[in-house]
Amino acid sequence: MKNRRVKIAALAFAILSGLCTAPVSATVLMEPFTEEADTATSLDTGEYRSFQQAAAELKLGMLGRQQDISVKIRLENEDMKEVLSRLLETVYAEDSQNPAAGDYLRQSVIQMKISYQALEMPGDPASYCTFVFSCIYADTLQQENYVTIQVKKIIADMKLAGCSDDEKIKAVYDYVTRTVDYDYKGVNDNSSHSAYAALYRKKAVCQGYSTLMYRLLRECGISNRIITGKSQNQAHAWNIVPVNGRWYNLDATWDSNFDGNDQKYMYFLKGSSDFADHTRDPEFLTAEFLAKYSVSTSSYARYQPAVTKVTGVKAAEVTDSSVTLTWNPQEKAECYYVCHLVNGKYQTSSKWKTTDNRFKITTDFNGEKLKSGESYTYGVIAYSAKTGNTVVSAPVTVTVRNTAKLSKTSITGLSSSKGKITVSWKQVSSCDGYQLQYSTDKKFSPKTTRTIKISGGNKRKTTVKSLKKGKKYYIRVRTWKKTEGKTLYAPWSTVKGMKCK
Repeated sequence: MKNRRVKIAALAFAILSGLCTAPVSATVLMEPFTEEADTATSLDTGEYRSFQQAAAELKLGMLGRQQDISVKIRLENEDMKEVLSRLLETVYAEDSQNPAAGDYLRQSVIQMKISYQALEMPGDPASYCTFVFSCIYADTLQQENYVTIQVKKIIADMKLAGCSDDEKIKAVYDYVTRTVDYDYKGVNDNSSHSAYAALYRKKAVCQGYSTLMYRLLRECGISNRIITGKSQNQAHAWNIVPVNGRWYNLDATWDSNFDGNDQKYMYFLKGSSDFADHTRDPEFLTAEFLAKYSVSTSSYARYQPAVTKVTGVKAAEVTDSSVTLTWNPQEKAECYYVCHLVNGKYQTSSKWKTTDNRFKITTDFNGEKLKSGESYTYGVIAYSAKTGNTVVSAPVTVTVRNTAKLSKTSITGLSSSKGKITVSWKQVSSCDGYQLQYSTDKKFSPKTTRTIKISGGNKRKTTVKSLKKGKKYYIRVRTWKKTEGKTLYAPWSTVKGMKCK
């Protein structure tokens, strides 16, 4: 028996899921060591593996979806945090032989907590460490086996033999965007973050989209990586793929949520200069990563729209119930789709389609009337039957004019003398003034009607002059108010008539 010193510490490492998100960056926390204690327990150093052996055991356990995985490592003068970081980096390294490893495995882990125990023997410079990894996955082993079978079947049915890489990528992209819908209700459901959910339920969040893309592409021999970051101000995940030695962006999540009648490629094989509103997490912006996976500045030409990105989108007219957008026409555009930003995603349909470069909007995307004082964000895309759509234009946010209803006034008195009629009305202090109309026709026909504009909400009467004696005149009054550059009018008062003296 040899005495040994025992050092015990807890190392916490968490990967959590959020709204349409891949796992967020890891946070490592370490509690202080406990007091050293002497024990008389023997230590079997033969149970402890080399670093590479331990990484292989951990990877095998995670591929088998084991919830608690214990690995033992013999270390010498190494920082535990650095060891843990290298261990996970090794486990998650891209594996050309196993499509279920690499980024796919990394994204399958929804939450991970790690603890360890370090044992030291007198006279022995090594530390004998036991790491325990407690994992929560997006899927089960049974579900993962289902994914493996289905992925092989899907790729076989595509009959991609003899196809170029870009044709294979397009076939996979078309399958995912056509068959999978975004799971708005499953944001907090771990399983919605899996390729299994995308395949079996046909619904998933972006993590499910990107992992399914990863597996399908790897199955047909296309290398790819899963990138995490933010898009449209939300945590997000997408893929990058190589074509002819250059890497391009793919975002199947956003393209699957475009509900027009035609195939859309708004986020397909995009270069860095044409991949709207996508910001990578820092780990994908390092010099080492960018050197290895250099994304093309321009988009892949073969599948890009013949029309250019729509510019000059603006609100040409805003009322209390409608918004009219205009934009610069695109020479080769066959039509345009107006997009409404809903919960961070652009939505549209065939109802929001126009061949003109002007479009009047009276409802939101769900068909409900626009609300007074509410702000709405829109974008426009140009469409060509040959290659689909451009990306969404720069957004424009419009606030529907506030319909602060004006109070209706009423005529309180009429008096006449020598070709004049004096009109009195009920004062409405909240208005900017009054409009008075008088006519010899009770129906106020345009030819017989004259209008007087009166400024000041405190005014209560005015005199109409140069009238014909003995002629009967019909009079009405209404309030007005100027807001956001527009003049609003209240309904007319009850019409009253008087013969001019």
